[in-house]
Amino acid sequence: MQELPDCLYEGKQPTLITPSSPTPNHTLYLSNLDDHHFLRFSIKYLYLFQKSPSSLTLKDSLSRVLVDYYPFAGRIKVSADKTKLEVDCNGEGAVFAEASMDITRQEFLEISRKPKSSWRKLLFKVKATGFLDIPPLIIQVTYLRCGGMILCTAINHCLCDGIGTSQFLHAWAHANTTSAPLPIQPFHSRHMLEPRDPPHVTHSHPSFTWTTVNKTSTFNICKYLQSQPLAPTTLTFTPSLIIRLKKTCAPSLECTTFEALAAHTWCSWARSLDLPLTMQVKLLFSVNMRKKLTPELPQGYYGNGFVLACAERKVQHLVNGNIYHVVKLIQDAKTRITDEYVRSTIDLLEDKTVKTDVSKSLVISQWARLGLEDLDFGGGKPMYMGSLTSEIYCLFLPVTGNCDAISVQVSLPEDVLRRLEYYMVKFLDEKEDEDEDSEIPPDTEDAEITLQSLTGWGSPKTIRAYTEIYRQNMVALIDSGASHNFINDKTAALLDLQLIPTKPFNVRVADGFPIQCSGIYRKIESSDSDGYVPDEMQQLLQQYINIFRAPTTLPPPQDIEHHIVLKEGSNPVNVWPYRYVSNLLKSQTTNMFTFQQSDKPVSATQAMARRYSRSEKEKWQSPSEPPAKRPPVRIPANDCEDLIEANRLTIIGRLTNPLVQ
Repeated sequence: MQELPDCLYEGKQPTLITPSSPTPNHTLYLSNLDDHHFLRFSIKYLYLFQKSPSSLTLKDSLSRVLVDYYPFAGRIKVSADKTKLEVDCNGEGAVFAEASMDITRQEFLEISRKPKSSWRKLLFKVKATGFLDIPPLIIQVTYLRCGGMILCTAINHCLCDGIGTSQFLHAWAHANTTSAPLPIQPFHSRHMLEPRDPPHVTHSHPSFTWTTVNKTSTFNICKYLQSQPLAPTTLTFTPSLIIRLKKTCAPSLECTTFEALAAHTWCSWARSLDLPLTMQVKLLFSVNMRKKLTPELPQGYYGNGFVLACAERKVQHLVNGNIYHVVKLIQDAKTRITDEYVRSTIDLLEDKTVKTDVSKSLVISQWARLGLEDLDFGGGKPMYMGSLTSEIYCLFLPVTGNCDAISVQVSLPEDVLRRLEYYMVKFLDEKEDEDEDSEIPPDTEDAEITLQSLTGWGSPKTIRAYTEIYRQNMVALIDSGASHNFINDKTAALLDLQLIPTKPFNVRVADGFPIQCSGIYRKIESSDSDGYVPDEMQQLLQQYINIFRAPTTLPPPQDIEHHIVLKEGSNPVNVWPYRYVSNLLKSQTTNMFTFQQSDKPVSATQAMARRYSRSEKEKWQSPSEPPAKRPPVRIPANDCEDLIEANRLTIIGRLTNPLVQ
């Protein structure tokens, strides 16, 4: 079963549930954080419960809880001066619909992996000409064939945020199971978030832009995505995957689950869209500011108590970099949310031409950790909890039954969605395999650099080349004595390169003193700077062009042939190189890595050294690993029979090089 059957409504539907006792009749002021165009929609939740309470019980408890949360029974309207929205607390009532559906809990769970358009039928559609004509609270209870229940709610976002919706729903569930007073009393007033007089914007606010700004010449990601058919996806990150993400930042940077997952999602989103590398994109995410204000917002405040934090980065640093740096950007954006920043945001929103900048942004809304999955109307916690609809904005949802897991939900065009799923999950698995047990990159074990390169010292004999890194012209020193490519930290900062942190490792310098490094740079794109070669270099290359041609013959004869002059009548040396017995040496080198003694593996060097005195062992050198990957046994010169014999037959004092008088 892929689509839901139709809902069957009996009798006159829907009904209006009004407060069970008289409530204040007044106008509720909405702050600039409430009255913002970006929030003019309803937050829609979907719950699946194993058991359904009686219809009368649900209605009665809702009626009682609306006495405390009376603005939910009112209506949103425009203020008299036409400048703001406000709540008319008239007690008109919340919309409550009841329906039945020919489906079981298990059948719904089988198709609940991803939101579907047919889910919309689970919430009664109120006929309205505009946003303001829709009641702030709409509820539909759908009874299933198996005795289960699907509960869908739509709560106006101008009235409350995610924390506020969770507070209200838990208050309703509490009233449905007991007649005791609410554990948290709602706080209605929004006046403590009024703008200053006059407004005083003291911070830059990259989350916002102005409707008067002409951006027709720039690419709008939001409009591009919404112009195509969208398909939803839900990707669940288990605690083990989340720990894996966090390990990419440890131990040098501690981060929360949200920070690590948001960074990974943002990078995967940028990769999947295949955006220009130089494009500046944003990540917008909500930050609870209730405890960041002075004084703090009171307990029970259910209005919008968040502001949008903003992290910005060029695409090239998201697709080629490490999430360590992206996490750091998110953390920096969170630390900017202070009391003064919030006050500045409220003052900024006095300008009605200001709007949230979603043109090049990924917006993440955090629904996890709000307690939404713990809702209990008396028949147990939900079997499933999620969003009724899926949009281009990304949701972090709780996973019922696993409080440490998080589901990432978003809708994108089909081709983009496939790439996102790959980068979000498969890319993470590959990264784990690639990075496992390699905190110190293996290719840095023998890192070495010359003193001249380290100090930047140059001379007329120094070979330098012009290069270009991310469109920045640079001069590179060609160092034949260096084992790797090295870059100065100031230059890396200038280029905004992304350092991949590692455990500290040493780089040997030619003067014998090591320097310590704690990170590497990967996938740095460089090229010849416009292919420029100085005229002097071109002449030099042309003059010695034969040097660069591949040889086809042996070198030509020379006036002086260098050779070792032997005593007259002597034959070339042809003896066993080493004084050790040949078959013993052969067996030792053959078993270089697997020589066994008392079932304990030892190297051939250790085995051979045991046969000689300490004084002879001191003459041994440690084995090395040449490019051929065959570990040789180093033998001291006075133990090499062929060299001894060659020296005995050589004419002492006969120079092989010509003397220059």
